[in-house]
Amino acid sequence: MKDILTITTLLLMAYLLTVYCVRALKSCSTKEAAKICHGYIGRFCTELREALFPPEPAPCYPTIVGYDGNRIILSFVDEEFKIVRQNFAACFCTNTGISRDGHLVYYFFDIHRKPGSLPDDELLPLVTKQVEEALANTMRRYGCYMPPESLTLVELFPMRLCVAFARTGQGVESLNRRKAEIQQRKSLSHREPPAGMDEDWGE
Repeated sequence: MKDILTITTLLLMAYLLTVYCVRALKSCSTKEAAKICHGYIGRFCTELREALFPPEPAPCYPTIVGYDGNRIILSFVDEEFKIVRQNFAACFCTNTGISRDGHLVYYFFDIHRKPGSLPDDELLPLVTKQVEEALANTMRRYGCYMPPESLTLVELFPMRLCVAFARTGQGVESLNRRKAEIQQRKSLSHREPPAGMDEDWGE
């Protein structure tokens, strides 16, 4: 009990001395000096808690297709996306067409359509299923059997195929926002104009 009182007294004296020093250095009132000291103490306690009890790292999904454990290898990417690439007369990805951050990994393929290719509304679902299977194959190698649908986004443009895989929960949220934007855009493009909107309002 005596030791606790001694420590408490020393801490209180140190605090009062600190407040006095801050007051002298900042030329401010005791109240303002105490407020500054409280801020320093709060930050110190927060950093100490984070150092002693670091937060659990967010789970990272094994969704980097074509990865050799150190970097992404283009020949591995070609092999993993082989069935996808067969849908096009030409489909290739370069080093500059691959990017990743802590939450997403992107693959951009330059494409040339085959003569008589399927229309996009049929080709896109087919390619998406093939991309999901490529991702599932990669994840299985790491013992991960998550459904690939929520981790995958595929977008098809006239000359480009864009594939994104989520690596974390935050990445999944980003893909979901993008999917919602795409769906909203499709809904707006297919919406019939309201009756009477073709009237001549100048009459």
